[in-house]
Amino acid sequence: MTYRRVLLYFTTGTGNAFRAATWVAESATAAGCEARIVRIEDAIPGREILLAPVSVGYLAVGRFFLAKLFFASRRCDGCGLCARACAHGAIEMRGADPRPYWTWRCESCMQCMAFCPRRAVEASHALAALVLALGAIVPLDVLFVRAASRALPALAPLIGSALVGTVLWSAYLLALIFSLYAVLAVAARVPLVLAVLEHTTLTRLYHRYREPGTRLHDIVPRTPPAPRPSSRAPTCRTS
Repeated sequence: MTYRRVLLYFTTGTGNAFRAATWVAESATAAGCEARIVRIEDAIPGREILLAPVSVGYLAVGRFFLAKLFFASRRCDGCGLCARACAHGAIEMRGADPRPYWTWRCESCMQCMAFCPRRAVEASHALAALVLALGAIVPLDVLFVRAASRALPALAPLIGSALVGTVLWSAYLLALIFSLYAVLAVAARVPLVLAVLEHTTLTRLYHRYREPGTRLHDIVPRTPPAPRPSSRAPTCRTS
């Protein structure tokens, strides 16, 4: 099958969406196709309402859940390349022995994982399983709904609705992931804990995808060289 025209739709606010669309368009043009990039905002009137569930889902799952699973394995040498290359400034080097820490600004684009020269960036599937297990075993959101319904019987139908239940459950999981990730960041400095994290993640088996034509020095901002101290003694002019 041969394609002569490629039409790409993307929406703003989803990390590298425009960059990916641009790369596909350039590849299609190089192959002799007519490529066009269209923002969904311009193509679909009222798309904000149509895409609201997708945006909320991405924010809750992609940015506030998956993005809080990253950790640096024992291969990390604390070079800080991931922090300097992050387009959103979401990675901070923390501690006396600097280790990367992924903040809430992370959009889970996985550029750090793909371009780390030591393949040290991993994602903790054990942490994800622990969060989901605690959310099911210790249902604080359900206990809150029951207590609120008893305290405010007039609002019991609203408090016990599916919408309120979903919001409370999501808030509970987010609180769990943020709390446990803070603990993980400290515990990962213990060699035994870090070894367990490394052996309970599948990302150590993943192939690191790199955008064709993009190299490490293309995304890491260059630090200007420090000025050399002058060997000449300063002189003063008198007017």
